[in-house]
Amino acid sequence: MGPIFKKKIRQPKQKRLPKAFNDDQVRDLLLRLRNPVYKACSTLIYACGLRAGEATTLEIVSIDGVNRTLRIIGKGNKERIVPVPGPILDGLRKFWKTHKNRRWLFPNQSGNGPIGRGPLGRAWAIAAREAGITGSTLHSLRHSYATRLLERRVALRIVQILLGHGSIKTTTLYTHLTEPTRASLTALLDEVMAGL
Repeated sequence: MGPIFKKKIRQPKQKRLPKAFNDDQVRDLLLRLRNPVYKACSTLIYACGLRAGEATTLEIVSIDGVNRTLRIIGKGNKERIVPVPGPILDGLRKFWKTHKNRRWLFPNQSGNGPIGRGPLGRAWAIAAREAGITGSTLHSLRHSYATRLLERRVALRIVQILLGHGSIKTTTLYTHLTEPTRASLTALLDEVMAGL
């Protein structure tokens, strides 16, 4: 046999649809996070649709309290501005008073750097396991944020900008997750397929 048969063929990479939680599930999961740093960081991820790496490395100077926005440096060193809900901003102010780190919003235990994504992800996994939720990751909070916006009929283009997606195609993945989309499609299919 020739060398052609020695070459391994890779399986095609499987794309999975993102998992999103409803609002009650998110609140339950956040309550299960015992560490206040992890809880505050996870809350911000959900409230602003951040990636875990964007949230954990957030610096104090990135917060504009007057305009209620965050300046985020995301993938590919791209900058975006995202709104912060008032109650979340108030919570962040109270949280910051517990550590008063001059640089990091979510400092590590020694205060000389930000918290790591690994420990935050492990804390999230424990909370999800306690809640009996499988197949979720910390990134599911970002998916849930996008889903909430689309359920409230925020334009897809706006959601794309808030998430920092380079392509609208990436953002369209979230449209399948919304309850109104599923409900209206189910009703339509029931009508079309009646009598089969």
